[in-house]
Amino acid sequence: MAKVYVMAIEAVKGVPDDFFRMHFPDRFEKMKRFRFHDDRYRSAAAAVLLYSVPGLEEKDISVNEYGKPFSKKCPGFSLSHSGGYAALGIASGLIGIDIEKTDKDYLDIMPQVFTKEEIRYVGRNLTAFYKVWTLKESLAKAVGTGLQMTFKDISVLPFLEGRAVSCQGALWYGHAEAFDDGAYVIACVTQSNEELMIINKEESFL
Repeated sequence: MAKVYVMAIEAVKGVPDDFFRMHFPDRFEKMKRFRFHDDRYRSAAAAVLLYSVPGLEEKDISVNEYGKPFSKKCPGFSLSHSGGYAALGIASGLIGIDIEKTDKDYLDIMPQVFTKEEIRYVGRNLTAFYKVWTLKESLAKAVGTGLQMTFKDISVLPFLEGRAVSCQGALWYGHAEAFDDGAYVIACVTQSNEELMIINKEESFL
């Protein structure tokens, strides 16, 4: 079963700087340079999830040539954050996740990034738009080699019908669900047809 742990950024505001300085020193230096506090807290929440769920520290994580993070200690993980939440996906194999706040209308960009069938599916429905968008983002993260195509070249509608999508020589399965009373959409793509479980990890691990 693919699990996505979601943590509100409010939950990490009391975590001391010493925690990040010790376990995520490079991330801590980047966090200090963020202009907006919420950006810092989103990055902090991602670090707390990495440490408290799969037990990863910065020294355990590498990045491939396409920017995808990976770890021998936890082969299947993916991070995302948006608005008031950070999210961590964990699976038995390759995984990509995306969380997006659904408060902005980006429908006008659909002709540039969606297939004709996806545009018809979405219509003017923002939740449907974000399900398609987050599934495309999740697929790109799961593949992890930089999609050698634009988003417009591949349809994720089969995911929404419970079917697989073939991409770069492999079959992928995806799920997308509304979260926080529809204020967010969370998507997950894996190589196995696993159920998606969303776990709201509200409390800090401290």
